[in-house]
Amino acid sequence: MMARWTAADMKAKRQKLPAALDDLLSEDTPRREVEVLWAALRSCFKTEDEAIAAAARNTGTILPCAPPPAPATSTAPVPRHERQLPTHDVPAPGAQT
Repeated sequence: MMARWTAADMKAKRQKLPAALDDLLSEDTPRREVEVLWAALRSCFKTEDEAIAAAARNTGTILPCAPPPAPATSTAPVPRHERQLPTHDVPAPGAQT
């Protein structure tokens, strides 16, 4: 099951996006959701510079199409039945492709 943004997610802590990251996003990217995801990602790093570098390497971590912030900051394992699995056929190991 895909995660969905809830009312509680939208009330999560927000943090203004650093200019270095804001410049990487298109103008139509909703900043409110990005700020929620940025706050969650930022909390995973000791310094803002480390968090900026991580987000710049993979902007998908702060884009609103990403799951809500709870999974980003949670240390609980994701139950096997809730993990996202590939939707395409994956060949068996050693199979010819």
